[in-house]
Amino acid sequence: MNKISLLFLITIYSLSYAGSDVILEDVNVNANLNDINFKNGIIKSSAFNSSLTYTREYLDNTNAGDGTISDIIKRNPNARVSRGERTSQNSGEIIQQNISINGAEVYQNNFLLDGVNINNDINPKGGVLSTGSVANITPFLTNPSQGIGVDTNLLESIEVMDSSVSAKYGNFQGGVVRAKTRDPRYRFNGKVSFRHTSDSLQKFHINKNRQDDFDYATNSNFQPDFKKFKTSIILDGYVIENFGLLMNYNRTKSEILQRMYSKDYDDKSKLNEKRELKRENENFFLKGIYFANDNLIIRPSIMYAPYEATYYSIGGENAKAEIQGGGLTTALNIEYKFNLGKLTQNLSYTKSEMSRNTNTNKMLVWYKTQNRLGFTPSRTTTVIEGVGGDVEQKQDKFNYSLDMEFNEFDLGFTTHKFITGFSFEKTDAKYDITKPYYHAVVAKNLGSFTCNKNDIFCLNEPVIPTKKIKGWNGQYFDEYNYYSGKTKADLKYFSFYLEDSIEIERFTFRPGVRIDKNDYMGDLNIAPRINANLDLFNDDKTNIFGGYNRYYGRSIFAYKLKENRQSLRSTYKRANPNSPWIYDSTRANNYKFTDLDVPYDDEFALGLSQKFRNFQLNAKYLRRKGRDLIRQMTNQAAGLPAGDGVNLARNYNIYTNNGRSNSNIYTISLKTLSPFEIASIKNSFEISYNYIDTNRNFNTYDDIYDLGYERASRVAYKGNIIHKSELPDNDNDTPWTVTLSTITQIPLINLTWSNFFTLQGGFKATVADGRVDIGGRRYINYIDKDFDETFVWDSRVVLDIPTAKNQKAYVSLDINNVLNEKNVVMLDKGYEKYDNGRQFWLEFGYKW
Repeated sequence: MNKISLLFLITIYSLSYAGSDVILEDVNVNANLNDINFKNGIIKSSAFNSSLTYTREYLDNTNAGDGTISDIIKRNPNARVSRGERTSQNSGEIIQQNISINGAEVYQNNFLLDGVNINNDINPKGGVLSTGSVANITPFLTNPSQGIGVDTNLLESIEVMDSSVSAKYGNFQGGVVRAKTRDPRYRFNGKVSFRHTSDSLQKFHINKNRQDDFDYATNSNFQPDFKKFKTSIILDGYVIENFGLLMNYNRTKSEILQRMYSKDYDDKSKLNEKRELKRENENFFLKGIYFANDNLIIRPSIMYAPYEATYYSIGGENAKAEIQGGGLTTALNIEYKFNLGKLTQNLSYTKSEMSRNTNTNKMLVWYKTQNRLGFTPSRTTTVIEGVGGDVEQKQDKFNYSLDMEFNEFDLGFTTHKFITGFSFEKTDAKYDITKPYYHAVVAKNLGSFTCNKNDIFCLNEPVIPTKKIKGWNGQYFDEYNYYSGKTKADLKYFSFYLEDSIEIERFTFRPGVRIDKNDYMGDLNIAPRINANLDLFNDDKTNIFGGYNRYYGRSIFAYKLKENRQSLRSTYKRANPNSPWIYDSTRANNYKFTDLDVPYDDEFALGLSQKFRNFQLNAKYLRRKGRDLIRQMTNQAAGLPAGDGVNLARNYNIYTNNGRSNSNIYTISLKTLSPFEIASIKNSFEISYNYIDTNRNFNTYDDIYDLGYERASRVAYKGNIIHKSELPDNDNDTPWTVTLSTITQIPLINLTWSNFFTLQGGFKATVADGRVDIGGRRYINYIDKDFDETFVWDSRVVLDIPTAKNQKAYVSLDINNVLNEKNVVMLDKGYEKYDNGRQFWLEFGYKW
């Protein structure tokens, strides 16, 4: 039986029972289109079919994975996870993954936690780092778009807004992810839990050409030996009658073992020696709720969510680097109800980072000596000492927002509900070399000289002879680079919005406008948001909706921070080992920051929602046009003059607004409005189909458009000559997806069984295929390689064990990829990378 048939039969089976004699729970439908409605026991959908909300019930009953927000929203039909961030090769990683919504760039989603922006805008292209990127002499670390890792245990809900988004929300081109933490409950409540998986509880799918590298892993790209542990405790209750507290601590830790020595190292007795690559994410969370009176609610909260990761460079000694990520969020939410409506204020401070700490202040490339053999075989003649110094990439953000929701009122034959508000944000970002460091690469023969005392650039140790080096009694460097200083950027951002929901009998019209201004990018931005809904028969069963919306995106600090990074390097030289060092030069910058506009997307939406019996059918079409998108160009391509070669390199890069994209998105879904019963067993499901067709003339903001070097930057593709940056993006190219969520509850034995089925269309990967002659010139030829569709069945079983009144223990088993399908997720240097094979997660806990 093929995968499409399996999905089809499961759905028809559910429909057949749901259409027969079943017991339905009461359905309470709120006809106010400003509120979330249509609960089906799995998720909630909103007015204009603009969002899906994953409730606490869904979070409790679905496969949790590493417990990140991205583990949940990647199940959204309009979302695509970045290919290659998490594969069978690196299953030990735990950091949140980047997600594309509606074909937009992964760094153009807005993540909110209780209304507080938790984006990291320094260099948000992804958080799974390689050993090479961390050990780079001039690292500019990428970070997840969601800057602070939030564990889903402490969340009440996660809402993903993908279209027809209210004017209240801005700073996105893909979508808005709005996570809401739990409020304290009455009485004393709590939960403790423990989760575990490991390499022994997982099947791996590895390309045969990479199997040896995987089995004998010497860098973080391959992780055959790992163990993951997740512990969590939540306590909440009311201290006094009108004041409650919620406290949460959870830790997700991954212990990854890596070989210390290369597999062809000369001393074979050392081949089994390993060291640990730690990955750890923690959440310390405290939230209060104070009912000052019948109209005033105050919610203070603080979250400290550090992330740590360890890396080693096998090519050197003292080559340990530790990544510090995550950060701190403090917030004060004040909600006041009065005669006119509800006034909400948020005051917050957020600090996030993706920084590197090392155990050295240098990176020196020596020829090997008996005291410096490193971890590589003897045929490798050099050893690297150190990985450089400490580099901080930090972002501090202060935000104040005010939102006013007016009471509904009648005006003639119309009913109105206004919302309005404004926000101010001040953000400071920096790239700071907090521990300056030295770098030298070409050692010289010490000859008859002797090293001065405390000279770190000189060794009095005999060099191990090679074919080219014989009789060296020592070595020294006559040139080094010194890295020191910092570069920074800041942003002041102001926004205002006004929106009215107008009801005229069967017709709802929601005009709105959002106005944004920041001093970092662009002028005043005016974003209209116009949406409408027609209740065709005035019975809330057949609704036709649509609209036009403009969304202005995020302002990324990488555009500015790259401008002065090269000038943080100075060069010093000397004539011989006993001569003084003399300053030679400072590196000219190879980036120049120019005025940029904020990128935006125009969206056209049209859809239909139909309720019948216990079902709701939704169909939606979106047309997105991305303009003024950010991409790189060389100065030659931009028609700019060469730099002076001193402060600005002769050939340099700039960021421009020359990027563009066009997307067509089709989504169809069918779900139950309330659980249906079969022999006292409750069932609910949702099935959806989504197709995304996106074309853009770049992949990320770091893709360079270069007219100055046509043969280097132009390639052949489908018989045409194009710029290499215009090749299709393989990272998120999954055109269609079918998903099915089911939850089955058996109260008689306190068991819940949930399933999530994903069938994804095959994708095309663009790969190099030799060279071809076109027009008298020879170009690298690229072709599309087709891969079949992929099918994944994830399942979770939860058994509750009542122990006392309002208390219970529970055990759960998650099985990801139940059928152990071998699914290709991307190509890497011509080799396939596969998704995880079958994986088991075991969890047990206690609730009261």
